[in-house]
Amino acid sequence: MFGLARPDAVRAGLVGGMLQVGLLVNELTVRELVSMVAALLTWLAVVVYRRDTARA
Repeated sequence: MFGLARPDAVRAGLVGGMLQVGLLVNELTVRELVSMVAALLTWLAVVVYRRDTARA
């Protein structure tokens, strides 16, 4: 988990869960869904970058 032990990753708030139903969420537009996924991927990229630069 991002180079950490699992309990440490959980404590750091790096682990989450998302229920999946196998179809698009009816309450979101396509634009909102794409924006949400893009924001999550951006956040993940920042976490990985910080981890990697902290090790250097």
